[in-house]
Amino acid sequence: QSRCQKFDFKRISTEKIYSHLIDISKKESIIFEDIALQLIAKRSNGGMRDAQSLLDQLSLLPQGIKKNSVEELIGEVSENELLELINSLVENNPELLLKSCSKLYDQGNEPIAILEGLLNITRDLLIQTNSVEYSDLFYTSNDFYEELKRLSKLVSKPTVISWHNNLKNIEYQIKTSNQPRLWLEINLT
Repeated sequence: QSRCQKFDFKRISTEKIYSHLIDISKKESIIFEDIALQLIAKRSNGGMRDAQSLLDQLSLLPQGIKKNSVEELIGEVSENELLELINSLVENNPELLLKSCSKLYDQGNEPIAILEGLLNITRDLLIQTNSVEYSDLFYTSNDFYEELKRLSKLVSKPTVISWHNNLKNIEYQIKTSNQPRLWLEINLT
């Protein structure tokens, strides 16, 4: 150990990654949506190399870097696509829930991606039940903030905590099951 150097790497802030991605995009004349670069910065989890790699892959698209392209590349279900599913949970409507799940599957979304999207929204919903203004604390986008505020008025904090715990507990079942769709639907209903 005396002949080794130890480096402690820290995560880079989302804001620094975002501003660096803007600089790169402008220098390279890459067409981009602002929200798409924010999403890349958030989803890179503090890793500049990951963010730059995503930017590089997306820069090849002729229409430029758009939010839906980022979500598609990283295999994430968009918040707007999950909205109907969240509303069915809020309304305690199993029929709408199953229709929403089916619609998400038909669009090519995997059960684990749907579950992760729901976990992210319930986490942010929990933060919003404390009436917090939008910031980097939220995993969801700024565009989804108004929906979070609306939903937070319809559900209680204990309910959101219960949902989050139940969703987290089925993650292993979905990852290891031969029928992940079935497990997701059963547990959601």
